[in-house]
Amino acid sequence: MKNTLGLMGIGTLALVLAGCPDSAPTDADEKDQQANSGLADQCKSAAQQSPDGEAIGTHNTLSNNVNERTPGEPFDLKVSLQGQGNAFIQLNCTVDAEGKVSYQGFEKSETQAGQ
Repeated sequence: MKNTLGLMGIGTLALVLAGCPDSAPTDADEKDQQANSGLADQCKSAAQQSPDGEAIGTHNTLSNNVNERTPGEPFDLKVSLQGQGNAFIQLNCTVDAEGKVSYQGFEKSETQAGQ
């Protein structure tokens, strides 16, 4: 009898856990990802079209902090590009509540955004 109750408890636990998805993305999560996608590219494009464009060039994007953004709220976006040698170029952009990206400037550093 003891074994049967133990197995029933395990079975019940399995059913409870099966009913709870780990952390499956919700519709809201997917909308947030869609809203955030492309912001780093927009920042880089705005920087390249600015008077700083020549200094920024076409360096590869390495990282950004867009995953820290909450859609609908203003946000300071940082995008790191691979510079010459071990240098990084950090682009500084702002994202307004509507998701519009504005380039603010850049700085050279030895660390990447989001690191």
